[in-house]
Amino acid sequence: MPETDASKTAGAETAGAENQSDSPSKISLPPMQARATLKKCEILRLKNDIDELFKEGKSVKVLPLKILYQVPSDEAKAEEIKRQTIQVMFVVSKRTVKRAAHRNRVKRCMREAYRNLKSEICTMLSQKCPSVRQLRLAFLFQSAPSESIATKQMEPILKKGIEKVITRLSQEQSPTNRV
Repeated sequence: MPETDASKTAGAETAGAENQSDSPSKISLPPMQARATLKKCEILRLKNDIDELFKEGKSVKVLPLKILYQVPSDEAKAEEIKRQTIQVMFVVSKRTVKRAAHRNRVKRCMREAYRNLKSEICTMLSQKCPSVRQLRLAFLFQSAPSESIATKQMEPILKKGIEKVITRLSQEQSPTNRV
């Protein structure tokens, strides 16, 4: 008796179902991790915002970085924002690092280190300072690199600086802790 197209597809579907039921028990894939990204909207670009950060922002030093931070005072925008947003910028002075290729490398390493630490930073900020909805950060590279800088060297420095910023923000948010 000749097979019809319907019986062929039905047989193929059941064979596929058998293979699918066997495959999860044989192969287990690790869960997908969220990609660490740095989106364009997270980069601080507006001149007015940058000027305000440099004029009214506070600073923390963790050599070779100086981190400027500011919680924007525009409360109308802060109420509109449902989730936390952190805007960052990375600055390497021509005075401290003469060659453009070296400046670009340092900026690239700082961006990569921040990108890798971003999820930790967001969780620390939401735990210690839940009232802060917006934060602006400027990472200023202060000293000439003695050797080629690597991202792995920059990560602990960035993490230490961000922890200092967040502890200061939490102290500012709760004035009863001050002595």
